[in-house]
Amino acid sequence: MVLADGTTVTASDESNPDLFWGIRGGGSNFGVVTEFTYKIHEHKGDVFFGTLAFSAEKTSKLLGIIETLRQDIESADGKLVWFLAMARFPGQPRVHPLMLFFYDGPEEEGQKFLAPVLALEPFMNQTAMKPYTKATDPMMVSPNHNRVSSSNATLASPLDLSVVETLIEDMDAFFNKYGDAVAPSRVVIELRSYKASAAVNPSATAYRSRDETIFVIMEAVYNSSVSNEAIRQDVKAITDKVKASKRQKDGKSQNLFNLNVSGGLEKVKEAYGENYPRLKELKRKYDPNFVFNKWYPISPTAE
Repeated sequence: MVLADGTTVTASDESNPDLFWGIRGGGSNFGVVTEFTYKIHEHKGDVFFGTLAFSAEKTSKLLGIIETLRQDIESADGKLVWFLAMARFPGQPRVHPLMLFFYDGPEEEGQKFLAPVLALEPFMNQTAMKPYTKATDPMMVSPNHNRVSSSNATLASPLDLSVVETLIEDMDAFFNKYGDAVAPSRVVIELRSYKASAAVNPSATAYRSRDETIFVIMEAVYNSSVSNEAIRQDVKAITDKVKASKRQKDGKSQNLFNLNVSGGLEKVKEAYGENYPRLKELKRKYDPNFVFNKWYPISPTAE
């Protein structure tokens, strides 16, 4: 990677290990990565996955089985993932639930986990055995000129359905306010196991959000007919309400952030928590003049 002073270094467990620690979570704060060496894990065979869509009238019934689905995930040894998305199809007056299902195993095993959802009779079911390499295809959309504003929050487990119901109402209001200008927008609730990442000490890398939790991601996709600031404020308001509900339920503020889809308004110190002092020391060492000052910028100076 290229540092702020123009020098090129290698960051690894053996070479500049402090820098290697920092860039795994500290992102663009320390330099420009020009070459990666990845540790990969071979996967042979197909997996069972696909998208299911439901009419708006099925929303309450679907929410009623969410806790069952979450418990299935906990018992599936990391093989099962559910994403619940709320979006609005063109011409429809209300948001619709969509479920993205993934099971790393044969179809006959996956069908057991899929059964409660199929019982609700989705009007679209694209689940099938497919190559593992195709699993991310639903996320790969064609390039366009839309703008994106995102933010995230966490939910306590077990899931408080009243919070989700309010979230759906807020999404309906968001679509009603902006209409077709925000048509591709969605909110996603990630139901997956974080046992593997939670087993890693939060101080092992700069990335410290390793608690087992339920992430909520609000992604507003919009065109140039609406202002960036207005959208950002509304996105933040929606996720702030989710964060407030968590504080009311367990007395804790959200201290976990998925920085890939954060709104950029969270305080840097909150984002990095107990790792922040060490990151500031690294910033003083590798970028004392604050050349890299975008994204979640870590200041090299004392605060």
